[in-house]
Amino acid sequence: MAFMMAWIRPGEKVLTAAEVKKLPVGTKVTIIGADRRGECTRQECTVAQSYKTKVLRWMSFYESGTYPIRDNPSKRYVIREG
Repeated sequence: MAFMMAWIRPGEKVLTAAEVKKLPVGTKVTIIGADRRGECTRQECTVAQSYKTKVLRWMSFYESGTYPIRDNPSKRYVIREG
């Protein structure tokens, strides 16, 4: 499913992977994409340092993990402006 610009909320700024890598550690970033049914998904993450690279770390009540920071045509990285 293609990304829909309507999923971006007012007050959110879209960033590229290169811009996300330049953010300081601890910055909150949201990954917006589509699930297998085409529904909007939003994953709240934090920029973290992993050895020599930066990654996006996510946590839920029962588990946690990391995502590599890469450009993907079906996903967008956004931050809250202000």
